[in-house]
Amino acid sequence: MPDIGAAAARWRLVEGVVLDGWPDEPEAVAYNRLSGDLHVIPPPQCLFLKHIQQGPLTTEELFARLDVSDGEAVRSIVSVAGLESRLAQLAVLGVVAQSHCARD
Repeated sequence: MPDIGAAAARWRLVEGVVLDGWPDEPEAVAYNRLSGDLHVIPPPQCLFLKHIQQGPLTTEELFARLDVSDGEAVRSIVSVAGLESRLAQLAVLGVVAQSHCARD
């Protein structure tokens, strides 16, 4: 029987963070309206943020959404652990954070 009370850590954008980008550029800009922090986010991290912007995701869910057709930068991430490392870098910048939500 599954543990209904178990929580999965999900990545989400930090409150106040807004993403923007340019159609012909692989980078994105993350601006925090609350702190005024501005970060240029390189690929593939900007792709991760676009997925997370649609709603909180576990590392495993995000990994499953990545497609090798998204480019060489995404193909360089060969494991969930590699993705977790990139997300941790974004967390240090204050762009993403983990929250614990009950499993569906």
